[in-house]
Amino acid sequence: MNDQSTDLIVLPPRDTALEVFSGDFDATIAPFLLTIQSAVEAFKADVSTEEGRKAITSFDYRLARSKTALDAAGKAVVDGLKELPKKIDANRRRVRLQIEAWQKEVREPLDEWEEADRKRRAKHIETIRLIQQMSLVDYGTDSNTLRQKIDFALTIDVGPKLDEFEEEARVALEAALGSLRKALAEREVWEAQEAENARLRAIVAAQEAKAAAERSERWAEEKKAREEQEARDRDIREAEAKRQREHQDALAAAQAAQAEAERKIREAESARVLAELSAKEAAAEAERRMREEAEAQAQREFEKEQRRGRIERAKDEATFDIMQVLELVKVGKARLGSAADAMLTAIRAGSVRFVRFEP
Repeated sequence: MNDQSTDLIVLPPRDTALEVFSGDFDATIAPFLLTIQSAVEAFKADVSTEEGRKAITSFDYRLARSKTALDAAGKAVVDGLKELPKKIDANRRRVRLQIEAWQKEVREPLDEWEEADRKRRAKHIETIRLIQQMSLVDYGTDSNTLRQKIDFALTIDVGPKLDEFEEEARVALEAALGSLRKALAEREVWEAQEAENARLRAIVAAQEAKAAAERSERWAEEKKAREEQEARDRDIREAEAKRQREHQDALAAAQAAQAEAERKIREAESARVLAELSAKEAAAEAERRMREEAEAQAQREFEKEQRRGRIERAKDEATFDIMQVLELVKVGKARLGSAADAMLTAIRAGSVRFVRFEP
């Protein structure tokens, strides 16, 4: 017997291997596969049990060893007899295909179970991964989103349907809920503080707006008051300037009238100096008195104008003062003679400004 024989197949002896592998498949090789076929047909295993799955794995390994042994025996013939490679390789290929088909037939229940189990485990592992990811919270996640995450987490079933992953899933869910609840508590504190800060900022903004409005209103009122005061001051200054000008004009007119009267008096006095020395002295005295009275009256007029601020009063007072001068002239008429007459004639003719003659 060949040393490479297995418990499922007895390989042909080396001296007959060429005949076996080079002959008709059904006649020379198929008989060696009968024991394997019988074993395959007789093999039964419960894939739902650990023992059954191990039996399938073990039987698959036995088939693989038989395939390898029979193929190796054929390869040895090919290696020794190069002239029959095609025939032998074809038989080898048929042997491999046949035994691989039996392998597939034998492993199919196990493969199906393993695939289903792989999917089951992957599903449970993915569930655990999703639970673990739920505890990863981005900075800035609002409280509503966190509450939704917690509500969703509470709907996740980590019961017996997770099989051997039940405990791991339960621990992961508890950890995730703990992290989410902690994050929610911290976020609620932060949001409450932010709301309070926003409220305070709104109050400050409102106060600042009110203060700004009050400042603006106060500034407008102060500006209006300043403008009104400036207008009043300007009116007062203009009125005062006008009064001063009119007063100066009146004073100048009175002085001019006085000067004109004095000139005419002096001329009259000069013409009659020898004959009317006493009249000249009286005229000089009258002139002095008129000058003093005119200056005193002008000063009084100025003071009155300062108090009352009306130019008409100054005119009236100037007229009054001149009338007094005229009275003095009338008094001295007897002594002044033609000089006094000349002065009165000028006044009656309207040649003296601001002076009117009233009989």
